[in-house]
Amino acid sequence: MLGFAAPAVAQTQATPAPATAAPIDPDRLEAARDLVDIVIPADRREAMVLGMLEPTVQNMEQALLTSPQFAGIIESNPQARQIVLDFLTIERQQSRELLLANLPGLVEATARAYARRFSEREMEDIAEFFETRSGQAYLDGASTVMADPDIAIWQRQMMTESMTRAQTDIAELMRQLAALEGSGSTPQQPRGSVNSYLDAMRGGSEPECVSGDADCAQMDEGTPE
Repeated sequence: MLGFAAPAVAQTQATPAPATAAPIDPDRLEAARDLVDIVIPADRREAMVLGMLEPTVQNMEQALLTSPQFAGIIESNPQARQIVLDFLTIERQQSRELLLANLPGLVEATARAYARRFSEREMEDIAEFFETRSGQAYLDGASTVMADPDIAIWQRQMMTESMTRAQTDIAELMRQLAALEGSGSTPQQPRGSVNSYLDAMRGGSEPECVSGDADCAQMDEGTPE
C-alpha cells in the first residue's frame, strides 16, 4: 500500500524476489539487519511509516469523496456524507493499527530482501552513505515525499481514474452476466438491488425486496394484506 521507506521501496521493488526464495547467508542477513536499522532507525520507525501512510490515506479519501460514484449521493444527502466520513475514519484507524502491528514483520522482510540483493560490501557502502550528512538529509526527507503537493495531485488523479475505470469495467461484467440469464446458463440473480439501495440513500424509493431475503420477509410481515 505505502511501501516501507523510500530507500526500501526503491531497492526492493527494482528486482522482484524469485518465486522460490533462495537461502540467505547468515552473515549477509546480519549485515542487512544493521543496514535496515540505519535506513529506518528503531526510535523513528513508527513515525516514518505513519508519515508515509497518512498522506496516502488522505489522497485516497479525497479521491473517493470526489469520485462520480459517491459525489452525487453525498451532495444530495447529508446523512450519506456522514456515513461515508464515519466509514473512512474507521478505515484509517484500522489501517494504522494493522500497519503498526505488522511492522516488525515488515522490518525483517526488508532485511531479508536486502540480503538477497546486496553483498556485504555493497551494504557497507550503502550504510556509509546514509551516515553522511547528505544521507541523513535523504532519510529525513524521504518519508515526507508522499505529502508533497505534486505527488498528492498525481495520486488523487490516479485513484479517481482507477475508480472510474473500475465502475465501467464492472458495468460491462454485469452486462455479460445478465446476458447469460436469458440463456438459462446461470441461476437468476437479483437485479437492481444495488441501484435501489443507492436510490434509498439519496432519499428516493425504498430498496427493492428480493425474494428469499430475510429483510424482505420482515417487510412482508409488516405489510397489511
